[in-house]
Amino acid sequence: MKTHQFIFKQTLIKMNKPLKNMLRASIEAQRQKALATLQLLMHHSVGIGDHSTEDYYRNAEEALAALTDADDKLETLNKYEFLVESGEYVVVINGERHVN
Repeated sequence: MKTHQFIFKQTLIKMNKPLKNMLRASIEAQRQKALATLQLLMHHSVGIGDHSTEDYYRNAEEALAALTDADDKLETLNKYEFLVESGEYVVVINGERHVN
């Protein structure tokens, strides 16, 4: 029985890894887009075109919000791990196990 549980756990970990990698890549793309937008707004604002000052400020605030959101998502993704052990769902939060 222990061998079956070990194989199941290893299979679950292998299945979770691609999903976690996909989420990390998506969040990192959001983060890079926000950083690029902020850099453009801060250092190359003359290239933005005929936008009002209000548009400029709104774009800066949206980029900062997107960057904050991406950083929060990465922190959350790194904080939690979801497992199944002995038929029970286990959430690991910062290394501490919680059985649901």
